[in-house]
Amino acid sequence: MNQITIQLSKEQYKCIQQIANQQKTSPEKILESKIAEWLQESQTDFNLAANLCIN
Repeated sequence: MNQITIQLSKEQYKCIQQIANQQKTSPEKILESKIAEWLQESQTDFNLAANLCIN
């Protein structure tokens, strides 16, 4: 499994903790789902750019 390391300020982490508490989950789960979303979007953007270059 690949590993991603991110650094957050105390304020950023507190904000993520608040969201996690509201959603009754852990801050790590919130971050995992957001990172997965961003990676999926990046892959879509990359594929689109590649197709534009090919055509």
